[in-house]
This record gives sequence, structure tokens and C-alpha cells, in this order.
Amino acid sequence: MAALLGLSQIEWDKPTADFPATSFQITKLHSDSGAENVIPETITCRFNLRFSPSVTPEEIKAKILDILNTKQSLPYEISWRISGVPYLSKRGKLTQVARDVVQTITNRNRKFAL
Repeated sequence: MAALLGLSQIEWDKPTADFPATSFQITKLHSDSGAENVIPETITCRFNLRFSPSVTPEEIKAKILDILNTKQSLPYEISWRISGVPYLSKRGKLTQVARDVVQTITNRNRKFAL
């Protein structure tokens, strides 16, 4: 639990004008115990990070491994999956064309997020 607490308290980066700060969320926590009064042999934790271009996947992995290696003494296995890296399209001709297409198809005037 100390490792999860440590991971939840990391300030990964700062928000920018275009992206919120990177955030860490626990999406699933499961033990192999079927009873409330038994200490489980294993615990599975799934987590997700929504990250900005201010931090790289390698930096995230390094911080996570540092926490896991210093905040707890139990063996662990970790599996990494990156569904996509963030990118930023600066506002300009491409973003204006995308906005115009959305407006034409939906008949709604949309504003850019952030």
C-alpha cells in the first residue's frame, strides 16, 4: 500500500495552456483471497496514467519503478502497455479546418478545449 500511496502522490508534471497535468488513477485492485479475515497471497493492481507531452513514457516508467523498488519490499511483476503517446497540434490551418469540418457536419460551433 505504501507503493500505491507513493504513486498517487507523485507530481508528474505541471499543467500547460494545452494539457492538464499528468494524472495517475487506480482502475482495479483485486486480491486472491475469498474471505475478509485472510491476508491475500497476491494482489493485482491496474492503473492508468493520462499524460501530457511534458513527460515521456520512459520518465513515467522510471518513476514508477523507483517507487516500487523503494516503497515496498515485496516481489512484483509489472506489464506495460502504452495505448498512445500524447501529441500537440498547434492551433493553425489544420486545427481550423478540423473545426470547420466538425461545424459543417454537426451544424454546431465548437470551441477548442483548454
